[in-house]
Amino acid sequence: MSLTTRPFWGFSKSRSSGSLPSLWEQLEDQMEDLAGDTRGVHVWEDDQNLVVEVPVPGVEAKNINVTFNKGVLWISAEQREEDNEKQKNRHYYVSSKRSYSCRIALPTQVDERQESSSELRNGMLVITFKKEAQAQAKKIAVKSKN
Repeated sequence: MSLTTRPFWGFSKSRSSGSLPSLWEQLEDQMEDLAGDTRGVHVWEDDQNLVVEVPVPGVEAKNINVTFNKGVLWISAEQREEDNEKQKNRHYYVSSKRSYSCRIALPTQVDERQESSSELRNGMLVITFKKEAQAQAKKIAVKSKN
C-alpha cells in the first residue's frame, strides 16, 4: 500500500505507507511551493545566449509581466474572460479568471547591461538573455606530445 500526496497542480508522489518523508523530500516539496508551477518550462543555453521558454496558452502579451532581479526571473500572467448575454426575461453574466506565476533561478550569469528580449509565439513565451563574457564557454586546445 502506498500513500499518494498531491500538490495543487496535480502531480502525484508516491511514498510507502509506513514511511515518513525524508529531509530531502521535504526540501523538494518546499522548493516546489516557492517556485510555483514550472511544468513545461524549458531553459537552455548556447555559447552567447540563455533562453527560457514558458507555455502561456490563451494569454495575450499585454497580460504577461516579466521581471528579472538578482538572477531570478519572475513570470506572471493573467487572463480574464467575461460574457454578458441578455435574452427576453434573463440576463446572463459569466466571468472567469486564470492566472499563472513562476520564479526561475537562472543557471548562469547573464549580462544585465544588455537588453533582454521577450516574444510571444503561438502560446509560448520566449525570453532571451545575453550571457556575460566570463560565463561564455572558452575553448581550450588539446595538444599531443607524441
